[in-house]
Amino acid sequence: RLQQAVAVLTGILEFAPVRTRIYCTSAGKMHTLFNVMAHGFTKDSGEQVPPLIDPEAMQQICDLGYLSHVVFRCWEKPPDADAEDNTDRAKALSRYRIECLVSPGVMVRDDDGKLEPWPTGDQIAAENMIVAPLQQVFTSRSLEEVDANLTECVKLCPSQPSDFSDTQDD
Repeated sequence: RLQQAVAVLTGILEFAPVRTRIYCTSAGKMHTLFNVMAHGFTKDSGEQVPPLIDPEAMQQICDLGYLSHVVFRCWEKPPDADAEDNTDRAKALSRYRIECLVSPGVMVRDDDGKLEPWPTGDQIAAENMIVAPLQQVFTSRSLEEVDANLTECVKLCPSQPSDFSDTQDD
């Protein structure tokens, strides 16, 4: 059942649950996903894909560390009874809303219990460490928008590692 707080925030009153879990153990892949969402992508030609994450949300997260995680929540809006055809891909994708939450992973709590982004050496102790709570980095975006943004980033990326320009001498 949809929690009342979520219903108030999103305006969605009913939903069919969509449950998928994708686990990625590669820190590099998670950093890449986060960076593309946070900064967009610009190709040498100047083509640019805008970022998905709001700049204010970026100020809350300084780094992704041990036990970092990214959570995408997908909500399905009830089907439109007046819609003639829901088979079109764009219409199908627009039925879903996405929110994204990020935990920067294990962080240090200060003496007041607040998370310390840049702890000093004497603060780093097992009893001061916790996994930081999830922080919302974007909310209520259509799946169509998120799909188009990330698909465009993939299209702009070189298909082979050798396609990256190498400016260093060997």
